[in-house]
Amino acid sequence: MLQKPQNLLTSLKRIQDEVIDTYPSYMNTALGQLNKLDIWNQKNFYCAVYKVFPLIIECAISRIGLFLNTIKSAN
Repeated sequence: MLQKPQNLLTSLKRIQDEVIDTYPSYMNTALGQLNKLDIWNQKNFYCAVYKVFPLIIECAISRIGLFLNTIKSAN
């Protein structure tokens, strides 16, 4: 059972933790790869554009879809 948050920051932190816990593992891998890339190296730039960014976009779309389904089911 959820406890009533003491303030807004506590509530936001809890939401952030829940979202991070539900991220697919490939999203964490994609972000990790992106952080390690030297974006100005041409080979790495193409890797970021064609491999990493699509994973981030795919994850964002799935999270938005899940959020919309949650709202729809609540109504």
